[in-house]
Amino acid sequence: MDSSGAWSSWMVLPGQTSEAPGLCVFSPYYENRLYVFVKGATNNNIYYRSMNSSGNWDASWTVLSGQTGKSPACGVIINPLSFSWLYVFVKGATNNNIYYRAMDHYATWWPGWSVFSGATSEALSTAVIPELDQLQLYVAAKGATNNNAYVRSMNRNFVWGDWTMVPVNTNKTPVLGTSSYYNYNP
Repeated sequence: MDSSGAWSSWMVLPGQTSEAPGLCVFSPYYENRLYVFVKGATNNNIYYRSMNSSGNWDASWTVLSGQTGKSPACGVIINPLSFSWLYVFVKGATNNNIYYRAMDHYATWWPGWSVFSGATSEALSTAVIPELDQLQLYVAAKGATNNNAYVRSMNRNFVWGDWTMVPVNTNKTPVLGTSSYYNYNP
């Protein structure tokens, strides 16, 4: 969608994926970019590509080390004192472990994947939700050995809370949604 609110036509990105893509808007070096993360169709590699605010895509896909068995998910958290971070979450390719990796404001990736407590048999989903004048990054997962849904959040000080079970029965990835509603009351 452009600045006037008009949708562009569909664009084909070369390459193939067997899972849904993960999308995030992130601003390294203060330049808004749309990041697309995918699982390779013929392998479990994780690839990403980004588009700048002028609509120009990177020349090619970049392989992010590691592999996944499901769709990658991404989310961005903003800390006014240390800029913003883009987080990518994946389910392991050969296990139900949850892994994450982050890119900082200077477009530099952490050197490797970190294990995120918990386990899932499906892809993860993320959402950034404003709460009491701050942003929270939420991650949702389906339990690895049951059909429960779980949610965990990180505040803008980069502190993770515990997993909370959501009273629902699901056999797929729980999807998080956001609202643009903000109640300003001076």
